Amino acid sequence: MATGTVAATASAHDTNEVSVTGDERKGAAGCYVGPSTLGITVTTDEGNPVAGEQVTVINKKTGDEVFAGTTDNAGQINVTLPQGEYDVIVQDQQKKVKLDENEDIGFTVKSPDLPKT
Repeated sequence: MATGTVAATASAHDTNEVSVTGDERKGAAGCYVGPSTLGITVTTDEGNPVAGEQVTVINKKTGDEVFAGTTDNAGQINVTLPQGEYDVIVQDQQKKVKLDENEDIGFTVKSPDLPKT
């Protein structure tokens, strides 16, 4: 929660200070406004990060693919999106997300087969 002070001008010569508390991204109805970050983590069933895993994000309202990318070496990727409802797809798994503030989700996938030595 952010707290701060904002100067508000009442007339050309009078300046009043107004105390602002709460999250600066919340609108009048208490809803978050502006883009939010969706943090996605992909790990194996043993808990190890999966690097290079394909992540796709679909806007539920339009059906459009709004993001496609791959996880980093830590098995993570962050996507900045407008508020809305999305389907996040990793391999054959799909999770529904209603994004109205920053959110983190995780996927667990089977360990990839390692080459035999």
